[in-house]
Amino acid sequence: MPARDLTRQYRKGYHDQNGTRNALVLTSRGCPFRCNFCACWKLLGGKYLVRSPESVVQEMTALPEDIEQIFFADDNTLHNVQHAWRLARLIRESGIRLKFSMFARADTVVKHPDLIRYLKECGLSTVFPVDLQGFRLETQKPEAKQRVAPRPVTPCKAGPPPSLSLAASLQVQTDL
Repeated sequence: MPARDLTRQYRKGYHDQNGTRNALVLTSRGCPFRCNFCACWKLLGGKYLVRSPESVVQEMTALPEDIEQIFFADDNTLHNVQHAWRLARLIRESGIRLKFSMFARADTVVKHPDLIRYLKECGLSTVFPVDLQGFRLETQKPEAKQRVAPRPVTPCKAGPPPSLSLAASLQVQTDL
């Protein structure tokens, strides 16, 4: 567990651009995929480390009282859908009433709307999708297709649940 008491004196100045006091929580480190456009897996030497949902919820319940929102700082919080379901159920059972946001593969969000809805009921406010280039994989050059993790993608028809923010950031690749 992080020793958050060591940062108590600085906490008043630690907030996001909206002034919300956030806590960073990790459910995992690294990534199991080996996309050549991304350095996440290289940073940990190819390792992918995962915490138990019980450990994550224990950390969440121990957060200082002035925390208003949690940012799951994983590279891909929803990589293991069964793990994500367990985490969501434990968040609900624990009575945690904090908003939270996370990174997730765009195709995972599309393929598991029931999980996204349930997470929203538990406090999910924003999903930052990663791997958006996968939506038009069939139109990309063969060399571009090698850069993405091998996973089929279904176009999103329904979008995120109402009042859930789906924040997109795009990587622009140029041939300069």
